[in-house]
Amino acid sequence: MNSTPKSGSSYRWVICGLLFFATTFNYLDRQVISYLKSFFCAPIDKGGFGWTNTEYANLTSFFTAFYAGMTIIAGWVIDKIGTKIGLALSLIIWSIFGVANAFVGSLVQMHILVRSAFAIGEGGNFPASIKTVAEWFPKRERALATGIFNSGSNFGAMVAALYIPWCKDHYGWKMAFITTGAAGFIWLIFWFWLYEIPARQKRLSKAEFDYIHSDKDDVKTEEKPAKGSAFGKLFSLEGRIPRGTLWGTVILMVILTLFIFLMSSLIVFPNSKADILSFRIAWLACMAWIFIAAMVKRRHDMGSGAPILALGFSEGAPGANEYGGIPTPGVLGHRQTWAFFWGKFLTDG
Repeated sequence: MNSTPKSGSSYRWVICGLLFFATTFNYLDRQVISYLKSFFCAPIDKGGFGWTNTEYANLTSFFTAFYAGMTIIAGWVIDKIGTKIGLALSLIIWSIFGVANAFVGSLVQMHILVRSAFAIGEGGNFPASIKTVAEWFPKRERALATGIFNSGSNFGAMVAALYIPWCKDHYGWKMAFITTGAAGFIWLIFWFWLYEIPARQKRLSKAEFDYIHSDKDDVKTEEKPAKGSAFGKLFSLEGRIPRGTLWGTVILMVILTLFIFLMSSLIVFPNSKADILSFRIAWLACMAWIFIAAMVKRRHDMGSGAPILALGFSEGAPGANEYGGIPTPGVLGHRQTWAFFWGKFLTDG
């Protein structure tokens, strides 16, 4: 099989270019506040905000926490609404709140609030971009396409290093937020003009469409996938799950609980033990419900008479039963998921 289409365009690389610039704006916008730290932490009598290093650290920690959590949720949302609207909505949210940072004054709590909302939008860039690559490129080119759009993160950081200090010195700190945030809306024009999924893209030649799907796998390229998701079924008491999914769910719950407990102590409720306790009890109640639901579904998989202690170690009953057909492991039930997770955990801390 030829490595390139026999005829037609290379329109998929236009899409890759759009993803590159989306990632560029993503990193450009998030870098603004780093280059303004010296201003924010400067004494008030010298024109700064008088923030302490701890207050600035709390601000960046909130962004990081919301970004980490929202990346998971954003991926689920993008699976529901599709890549075109998903990435556009993500950029609109982070651009609006990027600009909003210029209008909240010097109160650190307001910057924390806006920056947390900013992180909600930023979290959608990579899930949407990676799914777009899966929709637009055959397997043999996905690593290259991912590398190209991901290089936008370094390009955005370099642009920020050159532009933000210059803009602050000549036009003020507010204009640094406004111009970088507003720039994303220019990208949005090209996105809606040039992007559509391959099956609906009129600019895509038949030859290139066939090439994109020449080694088609299980990735779905329709705008709205089939109903149902592992995320939504976490709280359900119906159906079956295999052993791997049970362990994957428990591992995820433990990681999230440790993270939430740490954040609630250091940032969210640093001076109120009663608030910390109430928040943690509510969180544990939610986790307990998910755990019970997982155990119930695991018992369904093994049969109603299965002993409790065997639920995490024994195989499920073969074939379909009264609770449904043979369950699929889902993303949390694959060993590859956790191999990738721990690798990223160690390198991206």
